[in-house]
Amino acid sequence: MRMIFTAAIAASVVTGRADAQGQLEFPTVLFVHGTCERLVTPDGDQSEDCNKVLGLASYSNGRHSLWFSVPKKSLIAFSGIDENAEGNTEILQLDLLTVASESSGTTPRGGTGSCTYSDPWKGRAHFSCSGSTDDGKFAAEFTTDGKPPENPLDK
Repeated sequence: MRMIFTAAIAASVVTGRADAQGQLEFPTVLFVHGTCERLVTPDGDQSEDCNKVLGLASYSNGRHSLWFSVPKKSLIAFSGIDENAEGNTEILQLDLLTVASESSGTTPRGGTGSCTYSDPWKGRAHFSCSGSTDDGKFAAEFTTDGKPPENPLDK
């Protein structure tokens, strides 16, 4: 969990912004537990090693990010500002995909795609993302265990 939190902070620094006083603004971060069914990056299929924890980040400027990770290796953040709903499903239009790893640092890339997901506060939720950058295609799917999201700062 420590690697995830460290990589998550690195990803938030890249996608965060400074306030009027020049202070870096960090997102609200929650984690859900469950099953990562799929994680594909330009480096190949990472599904077998995908973490059973998904990070959900919300920024005050309206940006949202979903953080999928491979323990001790990397974090992939699917991020966008334009969010809307269709019935019980939220749709996040992606404009940024970030890969953070200990070996290569944090690499944000402008991208396109979308993530769809249901409300994790209402029981079992499914998250599905697909996007692309100049580096290639990304895809991820995750289903929660039905327990509500956790704030890591509450522990």
